[in-house]
Amino acid sequence: MVTRVATRVAGVVLAVSALGAASLVAVSGGGAQTAPDAVAAKVLAAAKDHLGEKYVYGATGPEAWDCSGLTSTLWRTVGGARTMPRTSRQQQAWAWPITAEAARPGDLVFFGEPVTHVAFYQGGGRILDASSSKGQVVQRAIWTSDVVRYGRVPRSGVLHPAPPRPKAAPKPKPAKTVTKAKPKPPAKPVSRPAPKAKPKPAVTQAAKRSHLGPIPAAGHRPRTATTPQMKRLVAALRTRIGTPWAAGQSGQHGATYDAAGVVRWAWGYCAYGNLPTTPAALARLTRPVALRDLAVGDLIFYGVPAVHVAVYVGNGEMIDASKVLRKVTQRRVFASETVRFARLTPPKR
Repeated sequence: MVTRVATRVAGVVLAVSALGAASLVAVSGGGAQTAPDAVAAKVLAAAKDHLGEKYVYGATGPEAWDCSGLTSTLWRTVGGARTMPRTSRQQQAWAWPITAEAARPGDLVFFGEPVTHVAFYQGGGRILDASSSKGQVVQRAIWTSDVVRYGRVPRSGVLHPAPPRPKAAPKPKPAKTVTKAKPKPPAKPVSRPAPKAKPKPAVTQAAKRSHLGPIPAAGHRPRTATTPQMKRLVAALRTRIGTPWAAGQSGQHGATYDAAGVVRWAWGYCAYGNLPTTPAALARLTRPVALRDLAVGDLIFYGVPAVHVAVYVGNGEMIDASKVLRKVTQRRVFASETVRFARLTPPKR
């Protein structure tokens, strides 16, 4: 008798545990918590490198971010999703909609109706995001005090998930038979003041920050011929491709570089003089250049004041020491609200 009771109690405990686990899966995004592909895993790993960096409204990196700046920059540069929109509302409309149960690490989590915030899904009901309330990039649990939706970044090699099934519309109730009432005499017209014209809606902050600056397209050919000095500079930079990124470095400690450091090293290697150690100080030495006049060897700055710098090498590409990719790399010039071009002229011999 005792054995039968113990067996029944154990069965009840297991059933309750299973029910609790099922509820957790439904809230947390469900299933085995693995990324849908290697690209999503790589993007999420890159996002973790930015934990603790400060939140700045409208920032797109590389050392300060807002929520959609973090998701768009990492998916564009690391994940190759070059058409990803800038703002959270645009990203929600662009992404493949998925259910909470289908969400996997690297997918996107959207908050609000309309959307006001976006984060990376980490699995287990947790997100990684640039938080305005925390003032930095953090990891935390998904909150459910607002509308929460999930999306997957469209890309090759990953099947388009089936969209969530819409809720069935309620069946219409049968119309009641109503006896017609005798028509009332028409009421006397009442003169009312003309309605006031509604003011035009103000441009939202999200719309203001969604304007990306122009960048050179693939196949871009500069109108200005490349000078011998700039050919030498670019050739020096290409020898550094693949070397590790490290903050505050310009070739010391086993040849590691940060963004300003690799430009400073190449400039000194070519015997053009010494340059400052930060992008902001470097930008003060340059003069602005319009996109139509962009030439090989010109500098590309991001951030106001500048927090990142790269060297244009033609064909819509640049060489930079990327904190996101953790190395010196040659890649496409990426769009940003703060991208701008400038020229630094070597001294005459």
